Amino acid sequence: MPISVAAQYIGISVSSFRNVVAKDVAPVYMTVRRPVWLREDLDRWVNNKAGRAQNDVDPDEAELDRILDRHSA
Repeated sequence: MPISVAAQYIGISVSSFRNVVAKDVAPVYMTVRRPVWLREDLDRWVNNKAGRAQNDVDPDEAELDRILDRHSA
């Protein structure tokens, strides 16, 4: 999402986003002049700031691993 949408998603102004979030969360460049931020990266940043544990494994992948473990045992 572009910076204006990313800032709104987090609930802060664009200038605060630039000064706080953009220092920690790298954008993905769609073109040389078109940075966008991924929702997953913003969610991870918010969870980290809130002190919540972050599970980097996709829930569907974790469930698949459990199913495969049951079948291999």
